[in-house]
Amino acid sequence: ARAMPKPRNRRKAKKEKKNVAVDMSDPFALKAEGVKAASKGDWKKAESMFSRGIDLLTKQTDKVLKSRLYGNRSFARGILGAWDQALQDGRICVESDPSWAKGYLRQASALSALQHYPEALKSYQKAKNMDQKLDVKRQIEDISQKIKELQLESSFIGGPGANHHLKVYKDFIEWMTSNGAKLSSVYLHVTSQGDRGVRVKTNVDTDTQLITIPQKLLLTIQKAKESDIGKAIQQSEYKLRSKHSYMACFILEHLNQKASFWYPYLQVARRAPVLETMPIFLPEYYQNMLKGTVAGETVRYRAESLRDEYIGLCSVVEGIRKYSLSDFMWARCVVLSRIIGLRVKQAKISAMVPFLDMVNHGYPSSCTWRFLDQTNHLTITASQPLVAGSEILANYGRKCNSRFFLNYGFTVTPNPNNQAVLMVSMDANSPHYSEKCEFLKKAPRYVDSGWEHKEFQVLPSTTDMNFRRLFSFLRYTRAKGKDFDMFQDAFDIEAIGPVSVRNEIEVLRCISECSLRALSRFPSTIQADHKRIKLNRWSSPGHLHCVTMRSSEREVLLWFQHMAQEGLKILNLDWSGVRKPSNALRKGSSFGMSLSAYIRMITPMLNNPNCI
Repeated sequence: ARAMPKPRNRRKAKKEKKNVAVDMSDPFALKAEGVKAASKGDWKKAESMFSRGIDLLTKQTDKVLKSRLYGNRSFARGILGAWDQALQDGRICVESDPSWAKGYLRQASALSALQHYPEALKSYQKAKNMDQKLDVKRQIEDISQKIKELQLESSFIGGPGANHHLKVYKDFIEWMTSNGAKLSSVYLHVTSQGDRGVRVKTNVDTDTQLITIPQKLLLTIQKAKESDIGKAIQQSEYKLRSKHSYMACFILEHLNQKASFWYPYLQVARRAPVLETMPIFLPEYYQNMLKGTVAGETVRYRAESLRDEYIGLCSVVEGIRKYSLSDFMWARCVVLSRIIGLRVKQAKISAMVPFLDMVNHGYPSSCTWRFLDQTNHLTITASQPLVAGSEILANYGRKCNSRFFLNYGFTVTPNPNNQAVLMVSMDANSPHYSEKCEFLKKAPRYVDSGWEHKEFQVLPSTTDMNFRRLFSFLRYTRAKGKDFDMFQDAFDIEAIGPVSVRNEIEVLRCISECSLRALSRFPSTIQADHKRIKLNRWSSPGHLHCVTMRSSEREVLLWFQHMAQEGLKILNLDWSGVRKPSNALRKGSSFGMSLSAYIRMITPMLNNPNCI
């Protein structure tokens, strides 16, 4: 009779099977081990097994095995949150075996996680068309909705005007990402008018890193100086009026060279619509609207300065003669409107930063940026929570509309930082003229800038430093008799408070005359400007900014005129019988906050017999 088999020890058999060593030289065995680890939720081990299998692949390896290994590793890396690497594996997976539907699914998952929504949608649709059993309906619907809401034309470009220069923008984005920039959280939004801005693709929290730009993509003045045209300028020993000319000449040299590293970036810079609204490029008709304004005089001076710089460079550097004056002026304005200051490795540098220079001005700022020396990258971080599709804004600083208009080609409404220029002078027949002249000649701020005729660019605010300097200067130059005797001891010419009622009356009369004189230089009334702004009908963006800027400056001048008139009314009243002038003024006060601060400043003089 045949012997009966011994009963099998199942636990022992299972243990022996478990202890069977994986053949680390067999990619098929490594793939199987990776799948086994994944089924147990050990994704780190799974990723390691797939990676070891991939390392063993050769050119003769079956493409199906290669596709599955890369596809499985893409899935594992996605679970581990390494989406950039997951996308790379997904692309190789699809290239290796285009007939495998799950390969497109792996690629689509990574693209979606990286917010490359249009590409992700195409991959999901491709996977669905190849295998109807794949359940990706929800993913397709969600991504389609996001693309519609964000108006995306590609993964990094959207808006109704994106199609106009889509290839230029795509080449620019490809140039940035291929050189190490990280832009997955944001996209470039282009309006139908061609205005550009940077927006977020999804909801982000404060301190979320939005953009990363490597140092090699920063166009610095130093790089421009080290170029062939930069060296030629330095060898000529021509003394430039501005270092921006190095970068302007560099831009002109590389603008049309398709082989240039900077070509994709400069093509985007060339299409910046804001340059068309900078006052230096406006037709004479619009420039005439700026008559009487700070910008009007500055435009004329800037045009003359750039022309002189261009002529000087052409006389010593032959390579610049092939460019026209208008080319040079355009390039200088590109630099002016885009260059920023950075601190890199403890050194201050000036640079044009691609993509960051398309972040528009706004208040409050929704982002911050800094250069990280450890990684040699400039990072842009959210400074507040942002909703998907909202624009990232950067505060360009506290600037009046004349500076915004001159340097960037736009204006801001309302703008609490608007300024106006008041020109004051000292009469040669005024008392103590020679003594005042001697003192002002020695005062640091007035030695180089002049003292007989002095310009003050002032805000309508008593807290403005130039406001205080203006009043201090006038209190000294208008002082006479006992008032002037107060200045025999040491004093600060920039910090003189109210001296006496009669002196303050002279000061306010001067301010009233100066503001009226400045207002008389404008070609039209402020009522006409306000009417035009209310109608909101413009022949061009330049027309809008001219009128807005002109109106802003006039409003500041009118504020000073009103302040002077109100102050004179108060100072000319008889306060001898009033015990507390401050109470009387407060009861009948209709002054604005800034004007009230000035009234409080002069109130102590009103019933002080020593200040009459």
